[in-house]
Amino acid sequence: MIALGLLVGLGLALLNSKKEGIEPNDVLTLSLWIVGVGIVSSRVAFVLTAGAPRNATGSSSFADQLLATGGGGFVFLGGLLGALITALVYTRLRGISFLKMTDTLVPSVAFAQALGRVGCLLAGCCWGRPADAPLPAWVLEGFDLEWPRALSLTFTHPLSLCDSPGVPLVPIQLIQSAGCLLIFAVLWFVIRTRKTWDGQVFAWYLVLYSMLRPVWELLRNDPRGGLLGEQISTSQAISLPLLVIGLWLMSRHSKAA
Repeated sequence: MIALGLLVGLGLALLNSKKEGIEPNDVLTLSLWIVGVGIVSSRVAFVLTAGAPRNATGSSSFADQLLATGGGGFVFLGGLLGALITALVYTRLRGISFLKMTDTLVPSVAFAQALGRVGCLLAGCCWGRPADAPLPAWVLEGFDLEWPRALSLTFTHPLSLCDSPGVPLVPIQLIQSAGCLLIFAVLWFVIRTRKTWDGQVFAWYLVLYSMLRPVWELLRNDPRGGLLGEQISTSQAISLPLLVIGLWLMSRHSKAA
């Protein structure tokens, strides 16, 4: 599903490049670099925050953890940061507007995320909290809240990555997939068609995604590292500066107008 998302996303980016006035060759080349760097940086982010399984020899060195298999092992926002750095370097070297390029690519990122979360569902990774406790204890303190069992998911396949087989869970993968698809629709059909300044689509992506991701994180129960006794996940912490950047871009252009 991730591969399908990348292929469809690339097609959308090439189509969008005509509107942004960017050479399709540059979009294709940068996209390939982003995929490679994104995979590595998202894996590095996972190992740094959540750790990874030891390899067959029992080694736990950083390099061996990067190459270890099993248990999932990628943090999307780590990949996004790597992708943005890659795009910044590439556009500087090629003399292309960074904001034009990000406007070209981010709708595709949202679409690829939507399909990627379906892949998470099929693999059983990035699972949600139990239906009888859909939010962290510090949020639910004093409240008795349950997720509707009819709308929950239960993983039973022996190869599923979920560590709670047979337990009804919040279908967070589907929630995130639907959310990313909604972000794509807003960016592609609304913001992109009414764009008045470079970076507008990019700014809206940062704001929309950074507002939704912390809420989604509350519904997840897979190990992914955290701060303040793991009350704040790594992705929630990264979302804050991304939200600030998106709002800053919007504010800068609203003042100019």
